[in-house]
Amino acid sequence: MSSIKVCILFTILMMTSPSYSAEKSPLPEEAILNKHLQLVRKLNATELRNARYAIQRKQLAEKLIGEAERTEDSASRYALLLTAQKLYLTGDDFIGAFQIVDLLQNDFQIDSLKTKTEILETAASQRLLNRQFKQVYFLIPPLIEEAIQNNNFETATALANLAKKIATKTRVHRYETAAHETRLELNDLQKQYSEFIQNQKSLQQAPQDQKLNLEIGRYLCFVKNEWPQGLQRLAQGGDEPLANLARSESEKGTDPLELGAAWWKTAEMLQGLSAKHVRQHAAVWYRKALPQLEGNQKTEVEQKLNELAPTESIKATLVAPRKYSRMIAQDQHRGNAGDRPEATTYYLNFPHPVSVNDLRLRIQGHAAQINDTCNGAIFISIDGGEWLGVSGWTTESSRQALKFQGWVELEFTSPDDLLVRQLRVLFQYQSGKSAYVINQVMSVE
Repeated sequence: MSSIKVCILFTILMMTSPSYSAEKSPLPEEAILNKHLQLVRKLNATELRNARYAIQRKQLAEKLIGEAERTEDSASRYALLLTAQKLYLTGDDFIGAFQIVDLLQNDFQIDSLKTKTEILETAASQRLLNRQFKQVYFLIPPLIEEAIQNNNFETATALANLAKKIATKTRVHRYETAAHETRLELNDLQKQYSEFIQNQKSLQQAPQDQKLNLEIGRYLCFVKNEWPQGLQRLAQGGDEPLANLARSESEKGTDPLELGAAWWKTAEMLQGLSAKHVRQHAAVWYRKALPQLEGNQKTEVEQKLNELAPTESIKATLVAPRKYSRMIAQDQHRGNAGDRPEATTYYLNFPHPVSVNDLRLRIQGHAAQINDTCNGAIFISIDGGEWLGVSGWTTESSRQALKFQGWVELEFTSPDDLLVRQLRVLFQYQSGKSAYVINQVMSVE
């Protein structure tokens, strides 16, 4: 990112100070802030000068974040976090920059939604790699939903237009389609909001009106995700199945499995944000029912819950080795591929978030002391999540075992195109003798 644009964002964040409660600190006065910024630059001059690459900027930013968490001086904390954010922005790490905005919002009177939108607008104008535009694209939907919850449709619309612009730069057709559908959905949601405001006024004159209660309840539950208030309205609404379902939530002896299934079926008749919110509500009841379920019922519920947990959809397959044009991370370890509780786990931390669908893992294993065949399995964990069995490694004879000195590559796919910051790899010994594997080298393009 150009230094001019980074400075513009830096200045905007220094000036962002809408009205907030007194619980949060006001922004430091400009003169005081500049004094602390100069001190931060002076104390970290050598590291700032040597931070030429993204990984170095990230490490220095994390150091400054740690110092900000330890200091009790608000102006010093603000200056440290601003400097850390500038490091992230110059390294085109927009997720890191967002992290700083969240930290600032915890303590200071800033408009985080506005600041993040301005960061994204600047990112959209940059010459980034395709995978970086993907990272930026996936930052937008949560902000659109936040804007909708705040009834800020002007910002939501601006973000939707931004999503469409960035989706085009990813060259992924389904992103462009999704961005277009989001824009259309926003038009409908804005209309629903206007009707909601009018319905609330009308309800004051006719509190028992079933149609008004139904429309208000649907909006509160399905769009705003405010279920306690919304269910009260739905229970008084004119849609009898929905009214019965809403009343069942507060009745003793209600079967959580039946409630979950009923709400899930309701979600299937909805689209977009409404479908998402209703599925999430159905999942609340499914999770309550799960401990008592067995057999096919348990399997079916788990499958539905997995639909809301995209990490479960990650797959990894062995692929033919090829030359790497750009390696972004590498690690080396020595360890025994023993039983899972005892096996060595290999960590690979990326200097910036990587799209799962752009991930290729190269493993170089040198087998030693193998006097017989040995077999095992490879497990991966994305960002500290559950272990997923993805592949196996095998040697058919002691001579062939030595061929394991070559490269083994895994290619990852996910329909959700998740972003990854850390990959853990575990080799589990399963059968054979002397399965001692050393010097795994993992790299990602």
